Amino acid sequence: MLAILGFTMNVSAQQPERIAIESFLITADGAYEKVFLMGASKTSIFYVNNIRAVDVISKKRSAVASVFITEPKEYTEAMSLFEDRKYSEAYTKFGEVAERYKKFQPLKDNHHTLAGFYQLECLRKQLKTAELVKAVADYRTENLIRPDLLKQVEVYKFWEAVNSKAWARLDRLAGEWRTKRVPISQRAQISYCHALALEGLDRKFEALNMFGHAMTADYSKSEEILRESAYGALRVYLSFPEVATAMKLWKTPDEDINSSGYRLLAEANALARLYGKAGMGAGMALPAEYAKLLKFTGDNARGLKK
Repeated sequence: MLAILGFTMNVSAQQPERIAIESFLITADGAYEKVFLMGASKTSIFYVNNIRAVDVISKKRSAVASVFITEPKEYTEAMSLFEDRKYSEAYTKFGEVAERYKKFQPLKDNHHTLAGFYQLECLRKQLKTAELVKAVADYRTENLIRPDLLKQVEVYKFWEAVNSKAWARLDRLAGEWRTKRVPISQRAQISYCHALALEGLDRKFEALNMFGHAMTADYSKSEEILRESAYGALRVYLSFPEVATAMKLWKTPDEDINSSGYRLLAEANALARLYGKAGMGAGMALPAEYAKLLKFTGDNARGLKK
């Protein structure tokens, strides 16, 4: 008896976990049926009528107009990590969700496909452009139906150009997208990528203007764009030879407060001070290479002098 019981328990332990998500099958006339979805193929849907049912029902997809899948708790947890800016942890969690719900991939708006999209976003938020470009190439979009998400996949071409440092191509691409209607968070991304291109093309003043646009395009909501645009602008300021001269002559008899270098240095100093005052780093301190600008605060500067 004990041997048989042990064998039975072993067999049970080896059975794959059954995944069944509360869902609704909706017919063309608007009627719906509550089921527990277990997966799908290109032609069929597999489900049970209640969570304890043993027999799996197969129904032709042509028999239903659409399928609504409720959000799995694991996906909710991953989104919570993402919204808390814990992108590395969220990436791992979304990967688990994508693997767990891969049998749902043939369905529109499924959580395997959605989790894969947010893995891409985790990479973008961390500015891991090389990994992002590779992951985008492998990503399947056919059942991604949300317009903003589909548009974001298109915007990844800007990040691909950043990764390859194709500055002239990126500049042309930005021109082509100038009049396109896109969500403001994506406009901020485009502006940031374009600013990098302008910097790479040594069009310094245009780059400064575009970094400024990137910082404000979505009302400073994209923390990584805001932070990196501030770094980019400060980097451009420091690249001006006249700024280097103004720093060298600071508070000496040869200082010229009417020079372009002094004016640009004052702008750089104001941005460096604003970085800390306005929390532009989202918890990240101003790097030392830019923090050195803080000491060049003029006597007539407004606000904090640190």
